[in-house]
Amino acid sequence: MKTVLGSGCSPTSEEEESMCLVGLLDNLKYHSNTLETLIDILSNRKVAINTSQGPATWNQQQGCPQGSCTGPTFWNLVADEVLQQDWPQGVYLQAFADDFVFLFNAGSKQEVKNLANKALQTFKTWTDKHKLEISLDKIYYLHINKNRSGPIWYSGIKWGQNNIKRESVIKYLGVLIDDKLNFSAHLSAIKNKSLILHQGLKNVTGTSWGLSKNIRRQLYLTVVEKVILYDPAAWAHNITARQQKLLSSIQRTFLLNITGAYNTTPTAAFQVIEGLMPLHIKVKMQSTLVDWWYRLGRNCDYEGIHFDHESYEQPSPPSTIHPALFSLEDRITHGGQVPSNRTPIEVYTYGSKINDQTGSAFCFIANEAITKTWKAKLSPSNAMFQAEMLALKAAIEWANTANEDVNIWSDSEYSLQALKSFNVKSKITQEAQMTLLENARIRLGWVKAHIGIKVNEIADNLSKEATTNGIPASLPFPKSFLKKQLLQLSLSRWQAEWDNCETGRSVYSIIPKISNKQLHWSRECIQFATDHGPFPTYLKRFGLHSTDCCGVGK
Repeated sequence: MKTVLGSGCSPTSEEEESMCLVGLLDNLKYHSNTLETLIDILSNRKVAINTSQGPATWNQQQGCPQGSCTGPTFWNLVADEVLQQDWPQGVYLQAFADDFVFLFNAGSKQEVKNLANKALQTFKTWTDKHKLEISLDKIYYLHINKNRSGPIWYSGIKWGQNNIKRESVIKYLGVLIDDKLNFSAHLSAIKNKSLILHQGLKNVTGTSWGLSKNIRRQLYLTVVEKVILYDPAAWAHNITARQQKLLSSIQRTFLLNITGAYNTTPTAAFQVIEGLMPLHIKVKMQSTLVDWWYRLGRNCDYEGIHFDHESYEQPSPPSTIHPALFSLEDRITHGGQVPSNRTPIEVYTYGSKINDQTGSAFCFIANEAITKTWKAKLSPSNAMFQAEMLALKAAIEWANTANEDVNIWSDSEYSLQALKSFNVKSKITQEAQMTLLENARIRLGWVKAHIGIKVNEIADNLSKEATTNGIPASLPFPKSFLKKQLLQLSLSRWQAEWDNCETGRSVYSIIPKISNKQLHWSRECIQFATDHGPFPTYLKRFGLHSTDCCGVGK
């Protein structure tokens, strides 16, 4: 038996008290100058306003005013205190900003009640400590039970001396969660939102006037689909036939508006002609991507294919280097700039992707003579950026052992910008940055490709050779490769459904193979291909004409 309980905190004064925040800051093991600055912000503060009678000042005692830049950071410190509590088994606490959700899991109703009341008492102690107020209008619980036909359970869960009200549907972060976990309420809300969007689109376009067909399709992809596919990992794990039908009906209204075709035209034909994947397939694909990549970080299966989490590149934690010590801005130039000083030792790096093979190389020149080359062969699934960055990393590591001033040249402006960035999340880039910070004698610069620089052309040829005979290099696959795999599997499933579909057979005879690219057919071409238009056979089939012969044939 599971019970979900949601609540929202609101401060009785502007925010947390200063002394509580100072105590929390003291417990952080962070750079002393940063901590001292934050503590100084909270200590002995005065607010001054210029008035007609002169400046007016008063002491500021509250932790931080609402709307301040530091407010979210200070709030996270306070919220982390309760999130790190040693909660008993069966109790899980989740927070987003000032919205908290408890999940209680136990074998009986009485155990759920005891767990909930005990946890809420601990939570109330924390809110009282920081003078936070919980509004009873914003606190409620949702009872989830396998026995869906059983009587309604009024739990007796209390906040202080007040009973907490029960809801059959709660909204958290834009997702409606119902007590049966079938997300029917959420899908109904999606349908209502889509109808509003469709009505707005109809106000500015028609079958033969208004926005062009391409703009309508783009609006559907960038606006409508984003609304429908919001947080699919929460609700789209197991799409039922009923949900699939609902999603298809939502998509159909927009397909009719985009194409201007007859209302009787099959939805499957619309989807193939416009290159728009059925929503039930796309939502499952997005759910897998979000769930696997952004949240759970574990192995998963999609369309019968197993995806090993360890095989793919994961975002690295933020750098622990203090920003003041991150001094690469003046040592990496790009965008046509060149290092101000030329050195006897220079290195040219290159990455190539040719014939679905990926290679990486650098060429070392000393006193205008090539003295060293390096080549590495990557997996065909690795990205061009990874090849470029691997060459730069290898060149930087080699230059670190030279004990001389070294210039490293690359035609990849994006890679050089990544090396200059403090917030980069690529592990290989962070490792290259660490080596650069250890040796101030290494400088990097951008060189334009294919303009006749001999050594750069040699590095280019080496990287192409590396695709076949380079030293094997193992790098995790990029996120783009995962997206490509999921897309290909989704297209295969769409193709299977199109092959076995009972409708749209006239279009199937013309387009047997699906694609996610638009065909750019006119309204008249769609009517002709689908056989849904002002034709005698169509009019007779739907009882609008007495014969399927045209007037000329009489």
